[in-house]
Amino acid sequence: MRLQVEASGAAATLRSMTTVNAALIRDERAGHLGVGAYGDAVLLTADPLADPAALWEQDARALVVHAGRMVD
Repeated sequence: MRLQVEASGAAATLRSMTTVNAALIRDERAGHLGVGAYGDAVLLTADPLADPAALWEQDARALVVHAGRMVD
């Protein structure tokens, strides 16, 4: 991800991690949060647009949600 942020920027990297990948695998339930979506999310302690390192530093992960449930 670090190389992708350097090449494309943080916003484009976030899009490629979510909506772009969902479109590539043709899964309308992936890549976003909403009714009927999988409910997977990673909450970070920092704003990845202001601090892109939050995308790859494990200590920046505050909470992981999979299928709508918190994961330890």
